[in-house]
Amino acid sequence: LHIACRLENLNSVIALTAAGVNPNTISNDGDTALHLAVHKGSLEIAVVLLGRFANPNITDSNGNLPLHLACASGHRLISQILCENGSRVNSHNHEQLTPLHLAAKAGDLELVRSLLYYGADSSLPNGLGITADVTAYALGHNAIGKLITSITPVS
Repeated sequence: LHIACRLENLNSVIALTAAGVNPNTISNDGDTALHLAVHKGSLEIAVVLLGRFANPNITDSNGNLPLHLACASGHRLISQILCENGSRVNSHNHEQLTPLHLAAKAGDLELVRSLLYYGADSSLPNGLGITADVTAYALGHNAIGKLITSITPVS
């Protein structure tokens, strides 16, 4: 299944999951098939895997959920599908970054908007105490910083 995802072979993914191959098996590299599909940007394969009970909340060896990978790469539709399937939108990876931090860093306004819609907590800091709005402003993504700031609760 991992090889089929790596090769983006949708028909093989469908056949293997229909035959009962566990989509949540973790490879020696620490990835699930869903991590690989997201890394490749394959919406169709991600949808098939989620439909076959792939768990969107398994972390890879770097503490990344598939949602972290989708946000870092700007895969909006995959991010939305992951959120709709229960991905933990406020999860920190080993670098203490949330999906919102990664989307802000990538400069993707619509992805940030989507994460906020699905409950991303804009007040969560990274390991250095920096919130996603500060990350956005620091990288010149002012519209993103403004959007995040506009919904951040005042302490």
